[in-house]
Amino acid sequence: METRSGLNNLRVVNLPEGAEAPDTCSFLEGWIPEALDLGPLRCPIVMERVRRAEERQQYSTENFDNEMSEP
Repeated sequence: METRSGLNNLRVVNLPEGAEAPDTCSFLEGWIPEALDLGPLRCPIVMERVRRAEERQQYSTENFDNEMSEP
């Protein structure tokens, strides 16, 4: 059941911190149709829950490159 529920998940990237304040659900319910230029909808978009994901770490390739160049 958990795997199937993931089919309705959306990931929004590069949304500035605080842009959605104070109510993230309401913000996204209005922002998604506008951003996708959907026009009038027969049924409104309803968010059950929203959370901000942690940023992914940027890994440096410097150590990897040094290891590969050593004999």
